[in-house]
Amino acid sequence: MPAADEVHQLSTRKDATGDLFRLIAEKGHYAGRTKPTSTRQGIYAAAPSGAFLASINSRNPRAVEKMLREALANWEAMPESERFADHQDLGGQSWSRLYPEDGMVLQIFSRDLPGKEASGDWRDLAWNQDFAWFRRGEVLSFIPESRKLGERIEVDPKLVRRLSSLHLVDNVRGQVPPFNDRDVREAELTATITAIGNNTLTLRLKGKTRAEASGVWSVNGHRDTPKDHHRGVACDLLGEAVFNTDKERFTSFELVALGERWGGAKYNARADDLGRGPIGYLLTLSRSDARVAPASIWRYGW
Repeated sequence: MPAADEVHQLSTRKDATGDLFRLIAEKGHYAGRTKPTSTRQGIYAAAPSGAFLASINSRNPRAVEKMLREALANWEAMPESERFADHQDLGGQSWSRLYPEDGMVLQIFSRDLPGKEASGDWRDLAWNQDFAWFRRGEVLSFIPESRKLGERIEVDPKLVRRLSSLHLVDNVRGQVPPFNDRDVREAELTATITAIGNNTLTLRLKGKTRAEASGVWSVNGHRDTPKDHHRGVACDLLGEAVFNTDKERFTSFELVALGERWGGAKYNARADDLGRGPIGYLLTLSRSDARVAPASIWRYGW
């Protein structure tokens, strides 16, 4: 049974869930690691009892396949008495408790766009994803109050700043910290009613965002000395959405963000590509029933 969760929370939470993860992780590829970091991210295979089978931290599908075959062999060699344990309620709190049942979930895909010399390796095809959550009141803030044809409103600036600082980040090749709210220089998004149908409103979305951060950090993991750096992302936004007035929900939502990114962060694999380059994002209604929290959910203030 595959499962995914945010590793920092699992590594630090003080409950049965955290205890179980640490029991498994401390037998894996980062066992006992405290330097240079305490990370335990990766892919782990374990029996229902929590018995460790195998692990790896790699994006190479062949390497992951090899690990899974090793895990299967270890499972088949494991005595039946070690495979299972009495059921226990792990309890604890997870970000999934904040899932906006009556709101909206957008899946966000990011990738580099053509315009720079090819790298000739995995980076040319790299892409990433995130999820953005909106509560019911936030969803309704996209809808002009009178709901008349041609009416236009400014979407709540707090929501647009949240998108800019937390989601429109250069995560194409790897992990990147969010921008601080003070880093957001532009954050505008308008919603205009362009058509009215049977219980539907069609909205045209248009705007722009720009966030920039300066400071001292590494851009090559732990392999370089921290020094002054500058990074940023600037995008033009354009899209269309359909809102069902009976259900008070969006039935369609597609927003494209196209622009430039520059600079690098510690783990986003830009050490040799710090100049400006084209980047694109697609924000669309999530078709997944997985309750994967936004990468920077702790910044939502929920």
